[in-house]
Amino acid sequence: RIPGRPPPPPPRGTMRGLAQVFFLVLLYLGKVKVTAACDIECSSLNNLTVTEKTISIQLNNNFIITNVTFQNKSNVGLLQNGLISGLYPGFQYIVHFNNINESCCKYIFTKPNPVHSIHAENITNTTLNLSWKNDDKNASSYIYQIVVDGPGGFLNKSSNKSSELISNLQPGMSYRFKIYPQVDGGKTEGNPNETVAHTKPSPVSSIHANHLNSTSIILTWNNEDVNAFTYIYKILNKEPDIHSVMFSNTGNITLSHLQPGTLYSFEIAAQINGTNITGDTREISLHTKPSPVYEIKAENITNTSLDLTWKNNDTNSSSYTYRIQIDGPDHSDTKTSNSTCVSIIYLKPGTLYTFEIYAQLIDNKTEGDPNGINVYTKPSPVYDIKAENITNTS
Repeated sequence: RIPGRPPPPPPRGTMRGLAQVFFLVLLYLGKVKVTAACDIECSSLNNLTVTEKTISIQLNNNFIITNVTFQNKSNVGLLQNGLISGLYPGFQYIVHFNNINESCCKYIFTKPNPVHSIHAENITNTTLNLSWKNDDKNASSYIYQIVVDGPGGFLNKSSNKSSELISNLQPGMSYRFKIYPQVDGGKTEGNPNETVAHTKPSPVSSIHANHLNSTSIILTWNNEDVNAFTYIYKILNKEPDIHSVMFSNTGNITLSHLQPGTLYSFEIAAQINGTNITGDTREISLHTKPSPVYEIKAENITNTSLDLTWKNNDTNSSSYTYRIQIDGPDHSDTKTSNSTCVSIIYLKPGTLYTFEIYAQLIDNKTEGDPNGINVYTKPSPVYDIKAENITNTS
């Protein structure tokens, strides 16, 4: 350019784009005040189509579009045969019309853009939290209509933020969530986006251990969900040295090949079949029974006492105590021992006794099946021996 002369003005299209950007900056900074700009609203121009960036109007009665402004009267938009383009999603525009006889105007909102990045989080058996994003410049003024489609029919909720807690759902069910962004009090609605999510199954209840022995157990439980017949159940066996997982499609399972006298914890959770969606776990802890003792022997038998010995080869047998049940003709008695032998005294001579030995865990609450032995005490020695009627041969 010639020195000293001001630079030429930018092209008209560039000026319009800069004006729009500058207006939005002022709008966000609160520098632009929204004021009424439509005095006479058109009553006959109702055939229109809006998208996120365009307004298309079917003109009649020889109307032409003379101007398009934001509500603050800033000029915007590109006009071409009733099509206004280059607009922002979710904004209110004022379209001005003229014909030979009258001038009027119309408030029109563009559609908001669809939401994106929908996530279902913090899912329980009856609730979940939906979150989403909308990057429109005017998104802070949107409300969102959420349509919940599930086994109970349709449910509508609205939110003025980009997340919403959805409650009163049924456990273990699939739900479809459609989210519609709205402006102008819900009169202008954007296209929906959607996601599908399952609620968790409810936790199982009433876990019981049945038919417990030294190496196996049957676990049973309940689940009252309407959809429970479709569930499978995940059972985590938290063994002392290694964890293993089993599955059952009923409300029970038989667990075998366990170690005698050992503490086990089992976690049970309902799972929707064919998915990885698992409910919260419930746990039961229990001991298997100790194995029965064997090779019971009665030694050092006298007329009033004897020693009992036995064996138990369980891995945990060093922590066992033993209950000895003594049954005789006139009474019963119980003794305990923390080793594999015991002395029994105060017996009656020449009497048959039954001794049953139960291995017990240290808590004395879990007891193995008994093994026993029957033993006679010796008769007492005779005494007060006398020799009478003595002859030379007898």
